[in-house]
Amino acid sequence: MRILALDIGDKRTGIAVSDPMGWNQAQPVKTILTIHLLDELPKLIAEYSIEKVVIGMPYQDDGTVSGQGKKIMKKVESVKGVINIPIVFWDESLSSREAEEFLIHAGLSRKKRKSVSDTLAAVLILQSYLCEKTKNIR
Repeated sequence: MRILALDIGDKRTGIAVSDPMGWNQAQPVKTILTIHLLDELPKLIAEYSIEKVVIGMPYQDDGTVSGQGKKIMKKVESVKGVINIPIVFWDESLSSREAEEFLIHAGLSRKKRKSVSDTLAAVLILQSYLCEKTKNIR
């Protein structure tokens, strides 16, 4: 079961996919402008034979959905209108910050970091989901 992950932001959305079996490897795909998400998502689902979508959801420290999370939930309602596969929300706590720190330590310029940080955040979200899913199988 191949899985697609989205890190939806106000301006950009990072995209990652799992290995074909959906077991243990998240791979970066690309970053798109969020305004193009509804057009691009069906194409990506067909291209990669996706059977499930994991969407990063930012939670506050008390476990409630953050303000950004509420924006994402509203966007997902539109997404449900263009795809007909399961959608799972996954805690993305600190994934964007982790991605940014990783890229800084890797020595990427601010301009280069901006172009890949959303995709790396999607990879981190998906890898976290896959690790938890695999742990529950054992």
